[in-house]
Amino acid sequence: MALVDKSFLSPLRGKIIAAFVLACVAIALAVGTTYIGFNSLLEQVDELTVPNDKLRALNNLFEQITRLDQQQRADAIRNPGKSYRAILQESKQLTATLDTLIAMPWNNTRQPGRLETMKRVVAKRDYLLLEYLRLRSEFVSNKKFTQQLDSLSLILAVNQQLDSLVSTNQNKTTTTTYIPEEKRNFFSRLFGSKKKDTLNGGIEIKEETLTKIDTLAIARQQGARDEVERIMKRLDEDQRLQTQEMMQRELRLINTNVALINQLLSILREVETEELALFETKNSEAGSLVNKSVERISIIIAVFFLIAAALVFLMLIDLSRSNYYRLQLTQAKEEAERLSLVKQRFLANMSHEIRTPLQSILGFSEQLNSQKNNAEAILAIQHSSEHLLHIVDEVLDYSRIESGQFVLDKSALWLDELVDEVATVVTIQARQKKLDLTIE
Repeated sequence: MALVDKSFLSPLRGKIIAAFVLACVAIALAVGTTYIGFNSLLEQVDELTVPNDKLRALNNLFEQITRLDQQQRADAIRNPGKSYRAILQESKQLTATLDTLIAMPWNNTRQPGRLETMKRVVAKRDYLLLEYLRLRSEFVSNKKFTQQLDSLSLILAVNQQLDSLVSTNQNKTTTTTYIPEEKRNFFSRLFGSKKKDTLNGGIEIKEETLTKIDTLAIARQQGARDEVERIMKRLDEDQRLQTQEMMQRELRLINTNVALINQLLSILREVETEELALFETKNSEAGSLVNKSVERISIIIAVFFLIAAALVFLMLIDLSRSNYYRLQLTQAKEEAERLSLVKQRFLANMSHEIRTPLQSILGFSEQLNSQKNNAEAILAIQHSSEHLLHIVDEVLDYSRIESGQFVLDKSALWLDELVDEVATVVTIQARQKKLDLTIE
């Protein structure tokens, strides 16, 4: 029984061990998947948090261009005679920054070409700036204007000399004194008072100026005036042209700066767009990585539960089978015990059954020895022998029943003959015991 229980528990023990190993493998896979997923996620986060060298360099370039433009404009106003070498030295920093940006890896193949274009624009800007500063320096110093003013001063000085030679003045002054007589009308003379005899007289002064004009000097003075007017017009025209040229140079410089800044802003926008797209891609990859990790863990847990359920189902089947076998063994044990009791009863009955025909045979044999020509005794011996043979056959049939080889046959039973045989067998014993055996 212990061996049978051990054989029944062996598959169950294997399944329990398999379930334990499966649980360990599932936990290890889940932990490994989580570890790998979080490491990859941390790598993505580290990549997202690393400062972008391109954006930093572009922002630095934008700051340099803006600061340099403002500084150079201020220097052009405060210090027009600044050395050109210092200006070009400041622009070399922009060129170095552009070279650094060109050497960086770009996803868009057009960006290096744009940066090269920006280098050419910077060179053009330097050229325009130098021309503008030169023109502004000339405009501030304006030697030509000074020369023309000197010529104008000389002409004006000559004109003053001509004014002194143009005319000759002679002045003549005549003074006349008048004593007037007072005329009185009739009424004045009749009613008026008498005047004094002495009355104040009038004084008349005449001044005559004689001017002699030199017509040749007047012609020279008119020519000087025409020359002054021509010089003034030329000065005005030169000033206007110079101002216009300076404004055009300044406008070209401003347009070049605007184009440079626009190109830089365009590159900055594209780089920011690329970085935002890369950021979105990294976020999507991080989300996808987390989703894949969760999905893998879910699959591992689902597979684990399915296999665990299958193992539990198999263990339940083994337990039910073990219980079934144990029940069968219990029933077989009980059946064997019952059969053992039946066998004991059968052997007890058989011993009695065998003893009875043997006693009959022995009794009739003794009678045959004491009597002669006793046919009834011989018939009894025959019946007892057949009965004993029949009992032996039953014993053998019982052995066939245990081995599963017993076959039942249908045959006719004659009860009278069976009763006669039994009566014949037991008659001798009844007589020995002085019993009457009656069959009706």
